Amino acid sequence: MVLINCDVTVLIAEHVDIDSMVPLMLCSKTIYQLVRGHERSIVKTKIAQLVHDPMFRPPLGALLSSYAPDQPGLGRKILEPMSFAVAKELESRDRRINRLFSSGCTSLRGYPLVETMKRLVLFQNIPSCQMERLIDGFKDACRVADRIADCAVIVHLEPKPTTGHLQNEESAIQHEIHLARQRYIRSLSPIRLAFLTLLASVTGMQFAQELPVSDSDPLCWERVIAFKETFLRHGTVVVCALLCPSDSETTTTSSSARTGNSAACHLPYARSDTARYYMSQVDEVLMELLEYEKGQWDSLRHAEHGADARPIPDSLHMTMLQAFPGPEEAEEMDQPPEDIGVEEEDADGNWLFNIDVLDYDKDHGDDNSSTESLIKPDPRESLILKWIMQR
Repeated sequence: MVLINCDVTVLIAEHVDIDSMVPLMLCSKTIYQLVRGHERSIVKTKIAQLVHDPMFRPPLGALLSSYAPDQPGLGRKILEPMSFAVAKELESRDRRINRLFSSGCTSLRGYPLVETMKRLVLFQNIPSCQMERLIDGFKDACRVADRIADCAVIVHLEPKPTTGHLQNEESAIQHEIHLARQRYIRSLSPIRLAFLTLLASVTGMQFAQELPVSDSDPLCWERVIAFKETFLRHGTVVVCALLCPSDSETTTTSSSARTGNSAACHLPYARSDTARYYMSQVDEVLMELLEYEKGQWDSLRHAEHGADARPIPDSLHMTMLQAFPGPEEAEEMDQPPEDIGVEEEDADGNWLFNIDVLDYDKDHGDDNSSTESLIKPDPRESLILKWIMQR
């Protein structure tokens, strides 16, 4: 067998997806060893191709896998840094996000996520070019959600103090992961916070539509909040698994066949193991929410830790809502520097989220109207509206 040049082989490996690279590696032992020997450089190139924004780069070169049922406690395993598994996970996430916003991606009840977006009053009858831009913003928010989930990687991989409390206490590790995710959320720009909040709302609407007998469920609202929190903790895999499963993931097994909670507490069909796992995560968050509302967390916290009890942090959903600039901060940001206010395009054609769009009402208000509207758009929606109009 005639072998092609080694540099050409590595170049091919850098520019094909992982699934296509496997047959290449199986061509011969020489090619297999060559590609394996250049794994880190190949993965580095693939990350540069798939991740154009530094905010989304894999922390420490690693990612959380979409699902790992054999990992007790965590549920998702940490992929080896700069490995082919990391590149494959990035490719999988990219396909997953694109599938979420395709017209053919529907829930079991036939609701495409795009159609749910169009039902929002502010986005009805907008031009197709603005709808495309709106979808681009939602896709970016999906990548933000996945990166929030990956904050767990930093806590698990970074060296821990030899005398630190993180070594032997799983609850302390989860606490540090939560704080790391909060810090990442607070570092987001206003436009990304706006899109992330709206995406959580839209997926929450879809989740509520999927719940059977939701009107008679006294915990319906809390269940939707729990879903939003789970989405922020785990990313887009939750949305795909529970709301837009692929044909291979969908089964016809009724949820009433399951033991445990009533059918009203679950989606109408049992799907893949992945879907059942993430539905269990929603149930766990719901129990956390109910325990917090009953005041049980405070008593349990002091019973376990005494005077050293850690303060209870806000949920990720609450952190996201509170991180958005208030009216006073918006006024301060209303005077942007000269290089802000015009959207820039990077070398790959991706639009950067760096524009000032906090004066939508001022720019687009009705000059002929002397009566102030009684219903003002949410500042996040105003932000998004102006963003999709500036292209």
